[in-house]
Amino acid sequence: MLNIASATRHALFMLLACLLVGGWPALAGAVQVDAGTPIIFTDKGARVLEDRDGSLTAEGALERERQFSPAASVGAPRAGSHY
Repeated sequence: MLNIASATRHALFMLLACLLVGGWPALAGAVQVDAGTPIIFTDKGARVLEDRDGSLTAEGALERERQFSPAASVGAPRAGSHY
């Protein structure tokens, strides 16, 4: 009796694992991000540097560390800008 219960439990575990790993991505739908997508942004302790054209590299941002300012002082994020 114990052997059958153990095999059944193992089979159910394997089935559940296959469904979670293989089935979950199939259930996820495509997400479209465009200009109408809301921007969720925290201003608690975050410091930002606006990069209007998106050309700033990580090294360039580190060189401009003193120009970072609190997010609350920048105002609302602009959809076409980079931070």
